[in-house]
Amino acid sequence: WTTLLSPDQLADRFPWLNVGGIALGCLGEKNEGWFDPWALLSALRSKAKELGVVFVEGLVRDVHTASSGSRKKVTAVDLELPNGSTSTLDTKWVVNSAGAWSSQIVDYCGPDVASLPVRPRKRFVFSVHCPEEPPAAPDPTTTPLVVDPSGAYFRPEGPPGRFLCGISPPEGFSDQDHEHRHDSGSSQRLEKELGAVDHALFDEVIWPTLYERCAAFGNLKVQSSWAGFYEYNTIDQNGVVGIHPDVEN
Repeated sequence: WTTLLSPDQLADRFPWLNVGGIALGCLGEKNEGWFDPWALLSALRSKAKELGVVFVEGLVRDVHTASSGSRKKVTAVDLELPNGSTSTLDTKWVVNSAGAWSSQIVDYCGPDVASLPVRPRKRFVFSVHCPEEPPAAPDPTTTPLVVDPSGAYFRPEGPPGRFLCGISPPEGFSDQDHEHRHDSGSSQRLEKELGAVDHALFDEVIWPTLYERCAAFGNLKVQSSWAGFYEYNTIDQNGVVGIHPDVEN
């Protein structure tokens, strides 16, 4: 499903690509790509409602546990509802999908439950337009998600000439853990924080890197940009999936 390509093969397949400094490329030939996660989530939510699932909006305020042998078992979850009232939900199974704030949910289980090494780290995405056309510029119908050895990436998005790009902040740019507690009082702080995009990251790091890989990207113009909190595993940067070793459900 993946093909290793030499610099000559890369240049032949993607004529816009500068292969200087590249020893080998890896291309996903099938079962690769990207999708709209919000559209998928909305579809899953809609179908779940159709099948009788009841969604309750609220902030987790506490997690109740009981001993179960050498481990713990979650028995209930306290929620703060949008109107300010509270509700307690009895639980059989609990899925922690709080993303960047998933460690807060685990912390509610008490000191006997190992903390989750996940913290919110701010990431930026830039939507850019390239006025040049193929073959000088990437063809959106054949260009995959491209990741430079530096970590800078781009991919086609929307109409011809539009791309999304970004990078994890390199040395010299802030990449600190942000406050990992999320409550009703933090919403405005988070909105303010996410409203601040580091455009120097694009101007000084992303753009020069993309230009080095594709000369047509010298004429890029930023159309829009946004920030979000990425769930960053401080141990090995991988996702955490499965049953918590200290909690059976």
